[in-house]
Amino acid sequence: MKMPGKILTLILGALLFSANAFAFGDSYPILQAPAANSTEYPEALWVAANSSNYSTGRSGETIQYVIIHVMQGSYAGSISWFQNPAARSSAHYMLRSSDGEITQMVSEANTAWHAGNLLYNRRSIGLEHEGWVTDASWFTDAMYESSARLVAHLCDKYGIPKDRDHIIGHHEVPDPYNPGQYGGAGHHTDPGSLWDWNRYIALIRGVEPELIGELIGYVREGDIMNADGGIANATVELSTGLTTKTDAMGLYRFQELEPGTYTISVSAEGYVSQTDTKEVVAGAQNWKSFGLQKAGCESDCGDKECGFDDCGNSCGTCDDGQACRNGQCACMPNDHLACCDNAVCWFDSCKNQGVVRQRCPYGCADAECLDKPTQPEPDVFEAEVADDQDDLGEPEPDLGQEPDSEPEPEQTEDNGYSYDVPPLPQPYDEECEPCNGGCSAGSSNAFGALSILFMIAVIAIGRRRFQ
Repeated sequence: MKMPGKILTLILGALLFSANAFAFGDSYPILQAPAANSTEYPEALWVAANSSNYSTGRSGETIQYVIIHVMQGSYAGSISWFQNPAARSSAHYMLRSSDGEITQMVSEANTAWHAGNLLYNRRSIGLEHEGWVTDASWFTDAMYESSARLVAHLCDKYGIPKDRDHIIGHHEVPDPYNPGQYGGAGHHTDPGSLWDWNRYIALIRGVEPELIGELIGYVREGDIMNADGGIANATVELSTGLTTKTDAMGLYRFQELEPGTYTISVSAEGYVSQTDTKEVVAGAQNWKSFGLQKAGCESDCGDKECGFDDCGNSCGTCDDGQACRNGQCACMPNDHLACCDNAVCWFDSCKNQGVVRQRCPYGCADAECLDKPTQPEPDVFEAEVADDQDDLGEPEPDLGQEPDSEPEPEQTEDNGYSYDVPPLPQPYDEECEPCNGGCSAGSSNAFGALSILFMIAVIAIGRRRFQ
């Protein structure tokens, strides 16, 4: 049985095309299917944070909190920042002001770095909201409602109570290094006093918001700025008869108070009692702190110019850039790490020049260290390497070395810091043997060209024969 010429030609062409595609396999990589959308909340988009900005897993801790943040910036800019490995921070969810759009950046099973407190990071899910704490216009209805739906979903999923003890602001996260201070290690204040907690919690619970506010403050020894002087177990009583006790840090809190002016009485054993008034505004945190004097204690700062006396009273504060040490103001230690070349980079608070602890190994630009060497022009670079080799008296390179091996990168020292000088470019080999995983581009192209010419010849012969 004779096979029609056109069919034979097509078969031969297909076989040759397959062989040619195989030969070019290394030159034309197969495209991989895109990664699956990893969002865990149906309304969210997915943009992965850089893996340098969060921890895998939660080290055995369970999710107990939702922590509310404000970006102090834009939605797009914050998403971009968390994709940068230099950020060293992240959040699980990001929310846009204009329409409440949500982007998830970290899996809920992983620990985002957002609270400034490792234990709270492991026990929480962090939400960042677009805007600034000083401008309530960013806190739109769309963003409040979208965020509330997300938090309600998370509370239902993980069994988190829908209350202010478990849905908290960044400003309520304890500083792990300084007992009695909050806002995490960085003492953040977001979401700020303009965030409407009353409305937000009501939306999460799915009820109409009540006209209520929160009264919160510290009871401290002597001066209210005495962060280390919190008085535990002090009694705080309102004119309505409500009472509470301060915690170990001296913090008290009354939630869900009706708007109005309250008289607050504070007492603690061994201290002089104090009474004052405070107006509570609905939908806000209303702060009122107290500094109690020790009973029978007379204030005496002596020669102290800062800090507190034995009664807890303030003896003064230091200028910006100075620290109080043993009652005296002193210059802050110089903690700068890098300096560009021999330039004077900074002075401390007492006008002393800072000590250069590290020079920039790759040079600097605009008084900032470069994180990698700049790429010079090839001819200049080759000339510099040649000059360095002449100066160091190094031998000429061995021209007989194997073509598929590269020389070890040269180590150059400057001011005690080493960095690699990349080797000069090596020409690729055209003979195929040294290539890893397939032929080089030169051999593949040659074979491909021959295959195409052969296929054209076969087609021409077939056409002549079967005409």
